[in-house]
Amino acid sequence: MGHGMQSRAGAPAAQSMLESLQHSGRTGSSGHGSTFDAMGTLRGSAGIKEKLSAASMRRRVLPLLLLGGLSMGCSCATCMGAQKADAMAQLVAPGQAALKKYDTPRNPVLDVAFARGMACGMVEYERAQSQKKRQLFNKMLKGLPASPTVVEVGMGSFPNALYLKQLPPQTDLVGVDPNDSMEQYARENANKADLLRDGTSLRITHGVAEALPLESGIADAVVCTLTLCSVQDPDKAVSEIKRVLKPGGKFLFLEHVKSETDPEFAEEQVKKTPSQVARADGCHLDRRTLQTIKAAGFGDVDAEYYEIRNFGYLNPTVAGIATA
Repeated sequence: MGHGMQSRAGAPAAQSMLESLQHSGRTGSSGHGSTFDAMGTLRGSAGIKEKLSAASMRRRVLPLLLLGGLSMGCSCATCMGAQKADAMAQLVAPGQAALKKYDTPRNPVLDVAFARGMACGMVEYERAQSQKKRQLFNKMLKGLPASPTVVEVGMGSFPNALYLKQLPPQTDLVGVDPNDSMEQYARENANKADLLRDGTSLRITHGVAEALPLESGIADAVVCTLTLCSVQDPDKAVSEIKRVLKPGGKFLFLEHVKSETDPEFAEEQVKKTPSQVARADGCHLDRRTLQTIKAAGFGDVDAEYYEIRNFGYLNPTVAGIATA
């Protein structure tokens, strides 16, 4: 599942997301059925050809644009903010070997459907995690310097915009995601949250977590939620996040993981993971993400494991802030 960081194409994401919420005896009604039905109609919608063309073109010109230090998103006043942030982090093209290994071709038709599903079908889940998110983001925001650079890896539809309303003026906000169909939803959520004011800018660029298109040591904070479940190489992804952070920079994370309290349930997660990977954009149900982060060499990891209710295999969660 995630916000879209897995670069391999899977089968329809909606069916798998629904299945993950329908675990017998452990889940209540998700309320997402009508959204998933609506997603199915996207396959025959009139606008898909235009989206395919745009996504294809974006991937071809990515290295050239990044080498020129340009954003992949719109640079108009509405999208960038009334003024651009004073010190914008340089975007760089990752090495060709890393791109070939991790940023493999996607299915743009499924990307359209998955983006719609994540934008419209995760409302109840986001509500269940809202208290924890608010605590984490408030803590992160209090520690930011003036005119910071904040990167979100796997920005997706940008549900986290809600928690960034108190960003300092002149924030350089950078979103990275391999699913190019997410951008329209991300910008809509940024505008709804009124983030693009006081000189704050938003750039959204195509990229994968294992090969971030950013220079080393440029980010004051990196945000990553519901993303490390779907990357190809979690160790490499977390290593990249640590690489782009400044010394003392903060890594805010919230991820669903393998159960640590119920061995039988954990085994079911393991068994269900192959089908989930194939159907939900690489989403793994059985990862131990906190252990991955703790092994990455951060100076400090302040995190906890907890379980929400009514979301089946997505109930077990780890969340916290690691300091580079």
